[in-house]
Amino acid sequence: MMLAQKRSRKDAAIGRLAMMKSKMLKAAALAAIAFASLACGSPPTDVRTVIPGDALVYLETKDLGKAVGSITESAKYQEAAKTKPDLSALNGMELAVGVTGFELKEKPVTDESSVVDFQPRFVAVAETGLWNFQAIGFVEEQLGLFISEAYGGAATLVTSEKHDGKYFVWTAEDGRKAYALVIGSLIFFGNDESSIEKCLAVRRGEADSIAGNSKIAGPDRLAFGYISPDGVAQIAN
Repeated sequence: MMLAQKRSRKDAAIGRLAMMKSKMLKAAALAAIAFASLACGSPPTDVRTVIPGDALVYLETKDLGKAVGSITESAKYQEAAKTKPDLSALNGMELAVGVTGFELKEKPVTDESSVVDFQPRFVAVAETGLWNFQAIGFVEEQLGLFISEAYGGAATLVTSEKHDGKYFVWTAEDGRKAYALVIGSLIFFGNDESSIEKCLAVRRGEADSIAGNSKIAGPDRLAFGYISPDGVAQIAN
């Protein structure tokens, strides 16, 4: 009888261990699934759905690498360019650009003439399809290099946590600024902070996106552009 009791206790202990092991495996599996979902982030965003519906000018491409490559592969470009850029980082990247306004400045040269500085206020939104840390790395390295070169090789960078993402502000020696925000795999970039904030309002559902414009809808194209009637009027003026 004592032997039978020992066997019974041993079997019960083995049963409890097996049950505990099963629970631990399930917990580990759930944790792995949760981690993967957090790491992968949200599904890809249609960039049209975050550009303000009242954008004056709109441009988009379903594959930035292919769109730029169609230019750099041309004979005329290769004849004029000293080097051919590496576009591998842009392949498969979906991009939309919205011009939200224009800034006009006149700089007098003489009493009778002046130079007109006509600058668009724009925001570009890229669905990179990358992990968040990769998208941040792209902004820090690739985009940061582009901005530094555009600003003559000198630009100070300040980063912060803002709008539930990582926020970047570059400032040139002459005071010009560029802004970028990385949320998940999305990159917002522009020369006007308010334009990025307009995109975020659209993303939150507080304003209409340009995706609802019937002139934008249509079959998938490598690249597409649109100027609104108000945009034509402002450019003409």
